[in-house]
Amino acid sequence: MKRIVVLFVLLTVCMTFAYSQGPSMVFFKGELPDSMYFWPWGFLEDPTEVQGLGYSPGTAGIKWVTSAEDGWQGLFIGLNSNVGNDLSSIWATDSVYFKMKAPNGLAENDSMCVFLYDSRNSDWDYSVWAQIDSLSILNDGEWHQFSVALADLQPVTNPIDPTDIVAVSFEAENPSSWGADDGISAEIHIDDVWIGHPQIPLTLTFFNGQSLGSECWFEAWGFENNSLVLAEGEGYTEDTPAIVWETSNWDWQGIGFIMNTHDMSYSFTADTLKLKIKAPAGINPLAIEWYDVNYNSTWAVARYEINDVTWDSDWHALEIPLANFTIDENFDVTRVYELGIIASSATIPERVLLDEIWVGSPSVSIDITPPPDPTGVIADVSTDYVNLIAWDDIAEETGETYDVYASLEPITDLNAEGVFGVAFNVPEGEVAVHNIYYPLDEKEIQYYYAVTCTDAAMNSSEGFGAAGPFSNVGKKRAIISLDPPVEFVADADLSEWGHIEPFVMKPETNLYTGEITDSLDFSVRAYVAMDDSCLYVAFDVYDDHFSWSEDDTVDWWEDECIEFYFGLYQLGVPHEYMMSGDEPDYRLVFLPNTILWGSGWDMTPTADDYIFEPLGSSDYIIEARIPFASIYDTDDAEFTPTRGMTIPFEIFAADADISDGGNDARLQLGDNAALNPWGEGPDVWTFAWVGMPDFALGVNTPGSEIPKQYALRNNYPNPFNPVTHIRYELPKAGDVNLTVYNMLGKEVYTLVSKNQAPGVYTVTFNGDNCSSGVYFYRLKTGDFVQTKKMLLVK
Repeated sequence: MKRIVVLFVLLTVCMTFAYSQGPSMVFFKGELPDSMYFWPWGFLEDPTEVQGLGYSPGTAGIKWVTSAEDGWQGLFIGLNSNVGNDLSSIWATDSVYFKMKAPNGLAENDSMCVFLYDSRNSDWDYSVWAQIDSLSILNDGEWHQFSVALADLQPVTNPIDPTDIVAVSFEAENPSSWGADDGISAEIHIDDVWIGHPQIPLTLTFFNGQSLGSECWFEAWGFENNSLVLAEGEGYTEDTPAIVWETSNWDWQGIGFIMNTHDMSYSFTADTLKLKIKAPAGINPLAIEWYDVNYNSTWAVARYEINDVTWDSDWHALEIPLANFTIDENFDVTRVYELGIIASSATIPERVLLDEIWVGSPSVSIDITPPPDPTGVIADVSTDYVNLIAWDDIAEETGETYDVYASLEPITDLNAEGVFGVAFNVPEGEVAVHNIYYPLDEKEIQYYYAVTCTDAAMNSSEGFGAAGPFSNVGKKRAIISLDPPVEFVADADLSEWGHIEPFVMKPETNLYTGEITDSLDFSVRAYVAMDDSCLYVAFDVYDDHFSWSEDDTVDWWEDECIEFYFGLYQLGVPHEYMMSGDEPDYRLVFLPNTILWGSGWDMTPTADDYIFEPLGSSDYIIEARIPFASIYDTDDAEFTPTRGMTIPFEIFAADADISDGGNDARLQLGDNAALNPWGEGPDVWTFAWVGMPDFALGVNTPGSEIPKQYALRNNYPNPFNPVTHIRYELPKAGDVNLTVYNMLGKEVYTLVSKNQAPGVYTVTFNGDNCSSGVYFYRLKTGDFVQTKKMLLVK
């Protein structure tokens, strides 16, 4: 692959790890020291140093992978020289420290041990060990710090010499069970392995000239678009991008790079921040700030004003010793989590570019070659309601991720109508999960899939791998009705919602957290409808204890409430965070005394539009009518619901059984166990159909017979509830329209609108989304027009 080398390591690893405070020993810190070597055993694929897996932004970590069949599995990190370090002076007071992360969690019985060795390590009897008892905390998929006191390490057989320590190992068995064949099959990341308290210069790569460093997250504030925006081809290095600072719409603005919490107490005496900035002449001053984990409560920062640069629309390379930062009294240098670049005193009205932002002297290369298109796309449909999509791993890439798309039609263009995202940033070696639904029924449905690849340098494949169709049974799911209650009144009487299928949320079938015994303890039936101007919702809630009162002092999100999320646009690639504009996302929070929207402002609905009605001491009912115009932001596109479209959608209900005591459980509609749809964003929400989509209306292919004349037959059955079938005959090809109207002549559904060959056709009409009454269906093709009547009785 074509790579442009930007910067080489200026210091040897030995020099990097030379700093220490008292006796200490570094086995791995974002990379394997030149003085150390790996010795793995018992793996199908040996653990190795993998760039992008490290705890610090842009660094490497050790990747522990699936065990071999014999199960005795371990990783030894030792000194090349086999001449050990003297740690006797800290043996009684210090520890072995290391960080671990299991991105996909561990099996229930997985366990691990840590061992230390002296120079007689060729004889396994000269080692000490301890069991890691808290491995289960890795099931949250986050980094965790571990430590094992040196004094707690027990000899395997003989004591070791603390003046001659040469190696550490991590093993999936302990000495009492060697040979028991109990390995670890989960992927584990390991980093920051050392003894004592070494003073180690940090390497933190926030932006490498092409993309964010691993374990680094971007935020911005004060801009019209607060996402990470790159200017392609405008970077400091030719043909590379730069981060764009666009015109602000606030008085306070800046961008931030968030990382895992780091101890930078030594860094602020010895490290240097390096970055490149391109800005026009005359801009307002810029400043750089570091934030600690207490920033939101103390507002303490470490700050540097950029006053010694004359901006002139050229690139300027800045090297700022961290010792030059002014550190507030309450700033905690041992718990730093974010680097901010901000407007020093006022809005920056000009376009600024930022590039190559890091601490230390990392080895950085820029990869500008896209990965090949994925191949071997396949779906496992052996389990009802779930398709598991897999593909061939791209062998020449490491650390790449995959995006998976689906459609009811063959995929030739990822931007085509009907193509939507199923899973994003799927790591290599994993599969994508597509939960399958069908509107208002449980029926077989088929999907086509496409897969793209993004390499570790954030280059995307130029095309995609595609396959299908794959058929599976879809689980029944409600739709958003386009037939809202006639003459809506917020009166807690749900009889006018009887023609609408509810979204059902209950602990037997939906995700939840906390304690919910059964559906009578806590469950929700949510009715949702739309017309051209309003959203209509009703919630019928079973709750064994309704505890809310006006006197509650807990925050609303800790009390009884229902959070309702939706996007008013056709779903394609889900947003990573809530957006406004052409594809706006919304949150409504239904509380007993009000509705909250956006970031928590009170909507103050009228009594005609909203009711929250407790039913005694437990169950309650909500009814609401929300005009779309009341929730639009200033730049939001106006929305008109269209039958068959799919929108982002999520419902999240909280149950509090004790008044003012916080909620005990949370229940959600969707399949992604985010349990934070506000913070995680629309890409973890589920979806909803608006009206009945075309594929569920049941248009059949023509029969083999060629009719002699046009005909529209009587529907059967008639009366019907809610499904009926309509047959028509075409003696020759032509444009065909088959439409359903209500008694007022308003079009309800267009069942067919396309050119068809001669033949006999049968169309299924599902009136579950319609109220009882008389309807008309009309066939028009060429000069032939015929209308018939049918009766829906519920």
